[in-house]
Amino acid sequence: TGAIVRWIGTSTDIHDHRKAEEDLRETRTEAERQAQELDRLYQTSPAGLAFIDPDLRFVRINQTLANLNGFPVEAYIGRSLREMLSPALADRLEPVLRRVVDEGQAAMNVEMDGAPPADPGNVRHWLANYYPLKRRDGTALGVNVVVQDITERKRTEDALQRSHAFIRQIIDADPNLIFVKDTDGRFTLVNQAMADCYGTTVDELLGKSDAELTCDADDIAHFQGRDQEVIDGLRDLFIPEEVITDASGCARWLQTVKRPILNEQHKATHVLAVATDITQRRLAEEALRRSEELLRLVGVVQGPPDDHRDR
Repeated sequence: TGAIVRWIGTSTDIHDHRKAEEDLRETRTEAERQAQELDRLYQTSPAGLAFIDPDLRFVRINQTLANLNGFPVEAYIGRSLREMLSPALADRLEPVLRRVVDEGQAAMNVEMDGAPPADPGNVRHWLANYYPLKRRDGTALGVNVVVQDITERKRTEDALQRSHAFIRQIIDADPNLIFVKDTDGRFTLVNQAMADCYGTTVDELLGKSDAELTCDADDIAHFQGRDQEVIDGLRDLFIPEEVITDASGCARWLQTVKRPILNEQHKATHVLAVATDITQRRLAEEALRRSEELLRLVGVVQGPPDDHRDR
């Protein structure tokens, strides 16, 4: 009659298979997402980025880094460092990258300078970090490169150093004692005349306080008190005469002007002082005073002049 009297079938559990397929899709989706993020990073990063294989050939590079050397992105792919960089720069960079590949350790804050091949007359400065990308077995798959052009920063630093050197020449040529103290009473700037006075060097004086230069408690209190007047009063202070003891143990008379250095909030952060050595003038005045006193004593001993004449 065509009726089914028996049914025979098989059933296969495909749960694990379906789970593996789902995991694979998720892995592919995650890999695609990461690839898209990496693409965006390479396109938008202000830093130069590249990936270099163990043979030191460019696998990937962004436009920022390509522009540093003056070549298009396409020109780098598959080519070695030595093909794309100047010989001098390649000589310096290859050993660094070899160590990253061989030792699997990052090389951080590596400063380089040189002229790009496309612009040989323009010396540039770069700060680079090199990170190894490792396989599961620990061997290097390649090196991730992050490069910043710090040329302008270096030029600014060089200009600042030249400016500091120029100021140093000026204050060291001045025979007056010039110094700056912070609110803790420590020297942050001194000139050569100040260092000579205390028989030391400029560098040795920096960071020291008056208590480290003299053992006289009265002198220390005097200097600290006058500095505090300037800091609290926010105005110049003229000291017509004060005495210090120099490295040789001799007394030196100074005429000093102190001035507050203010920050943006109009608060005193330092005290600037210029002290003129008036020792010779003070000794001359003292010698004149003694000479006049001696003349008066002589006059007293000799008595008044005799106006009587023999007739």
